[in-house]
Amino acid sequence: MNQVNYPATALGWASAGEPEGPTALRLDARAQDGTEPASAEEFRELMRHWPTGVCVITTQDADGPAGCTVSSLMSVSLSPPLLVIALATGSVTLAAISRAGAFGVNVLGEEQGDLGQRFASGEHRDRFNGVKCRYQGRLPLLPEVVACVVCTVWDTAPCADHVLVIGKPVWHAARHDLSPLLRFRSGYRHLAERPTECA
Repeated sequence: MNQVNYPATALGWASAGEPEGPTALRLDARAQDGTEPASAEEFRELMRHWPTGVCVITTQDADGPAGCTVSSLMSVSLSPPLLVIALATGSVTLAAISRAGAFGVNVLGEEQGDLGQRFASGEHRDRFNGVKCRYQGRLPLLPEVVACVVCTVWDTAPCADHVLVIGKPVWHAARHDLSPLLRFRSGYRHLAERPTECA
């Protein structure tokens, strides 16, 4: 396999001939040979430019419900159907999922930014206060979401300061009359219009 070394401009950190402003992204060129990787803050700033949906992961163990907001969700397999979420190693929600062996994925709608904020900060056990959850089995699910999925834990894999939790969907529901909440550049966004169907 031929190895290609791309210059920094080809990677899109800064375009040749374009003036750099205070918000321009540039990772140190020295990182290309592995001697000095990008800092955590540089990488965080870069990933803020990747638009994602917003989900709240929910579960329940003997201590009660637990949940947190995530944007790291993706499908990994169709046969069998599997999805993966990434949670910090010290996450209270991760610990509760490990004990429960199952979790719920709640895809937030465009009017649910308040839920996204609620489950992103504050005391973990207080995040459900005043939220009228419905239950599928023993798992709490949030109301009026675009879609929700109940998963059993298929496998887990440590990955640096996070753990990848692979879930096998065992129940799901979706609404086609709602649009999703999006996160981009540290803020919540909405779709400008309903998307056309893809083949």
